[in-house]
Amino acid sequence: MNLGSPSIRTRVFGTLLVVALAAMPRGVGAGDPDLVFRTIKTEHFRVHYHQGLEALARKAASICEEVHDEMTVLFGWEVPGPIEVILTDGTDSANGSARVLYRPEIRLYATGPELESAL
Repeated sequence: MNLGSPSIRTRVFGTLLVVALAAMPRGVGAGDPDLVFRTIKTEHFRVHYHQGLEALARKAASICEEVHDEMTVLFGWEVPGPIEVILTDGTDSANGSARVLYRPEIRLYATGPELESAL
């Protein structure tokens, strides 16, 4: 069997992927199944948050809208459609991330930085 062949590699990879997904416990990758998410919609953003974070989500939505026009002028471009903001409290790490593939998305963690943190 020549594993160098693209069709063989594709079949081997596909088989391994199916086996890995079948062996994965239910809910892996989806986060805590007990969390109930809600969404705050503003003119330019959709802020998604789970129970316990409503006040923080409202503050985040307000800040996002406050800086939107300034950032649009600064960059000379406006994101078409709403920007997804996901606010979660599932880690002790303070940080977040952003990506633009598929839809513009900002992920924020509700944990504040430690005193020694560069953040």
